[in-house]
Amino acid sequence: MKKLFLLLTVLLIVFTGTTIFAKGNQESSGPSYTDGVYYAQEENFAGSGWKYFVVISVENGKISETYWGGTNIQPQGDKRRMSENKAYGMVKYGKAASYWYEQAEAAEAWLLKNQDPAAFKYTDAEGHTDMLKTDAGTGVSVHVIEFYTLAGKALSGKAVPAGKIKANDYVVNVKLAPADNGWAAAADFIVANGTIVSVNLNAVNKNPLADDGSNANLFAKDKDGNPDPRKPLSKDELGEGYGMKAFAGSKFEWNEQAEMLEAYILKNQSVPEMKADATTDAIAGVSIHINDIVKLFSDAFGK
Repeated sequence: MKKLFLLLTVLLIVFTGTTIFAKGNQESSGPSYTDGVYYAQEENFAGSGWKYFVVISVENGKISETYWGGTNIQPQGDKRRMSENKAYGMVKYGKAASYWYEQAEAAEAWLLKNQDPAAFKYTDAEGHTDMLKTDAGTGVSVHVIEFYTLAGKALSGKAVPAGKIKANDYVVNVKLAPADNGWAAAADFIVANGTIVSVNLNAVNKNPLADDGSNANLFAKDKDGNPDPRKPLSKDELGEGYGMKAFAGSKFEWNEQAEMLEAYILKNQSVPEMKADATTDAIAGVSIHINDIVKLFSDAFGK
């Protein structure tokens, strides 16, 4: 009887120890996250004009969905969707083996499988990799460090609160026809979990380059330092070159006022109230007409 009791005790200890060991292995199989929707984006637009963002969904403590996209300083929609529609010419003009979105999907698939963006290894200091393959079997030539860096930033931050903004996609791009002065207002709104998480308000010069070069400052320069008629600049890119302070007597440049409006929209999830003269008293320092911005927001979200 004592031998039987001793045997049962040993078996219980072994079983309990095995259970604890198995549980410990399960918990160490990957990081666990708080459920929610997470978002992060780069702080500045790169020299190419693009700025990347990620949206990550977590369910039951694990990453369940990832999205890697990008927007341009001149609002034109999501780089991801442009690539899917073959409008981003990396294959046609850059001689890449696969489209940008296909390479982005390969980076996303690795994160879904491995769950930890910090565990990814790069081939070089620029953030390229030879670890990934697209579904078609081609290598990934773009640097992916932006994706994994942003994923880590998103997951270490707070979840995006649930909002009431309805959007058919992450990036809502809206544009207006050029005004009489030749400037065309445009905006990119990024929406995650029903909340506007990013706003880019801008206006692009649609006037042709004058024969006498009088508006040459409104165009980017080519390699020889001459204005390139194919590359008109936006108000945001011009900065003080647009001349709100110098010529209109404003306290802030147009791009600075646009940033104030963007901050207001992010905080309030709406545009400020507009007066009859198309200005607003809701934001100190904003003197520009906001009728185009109100129209862009209405076209984007029906409000």
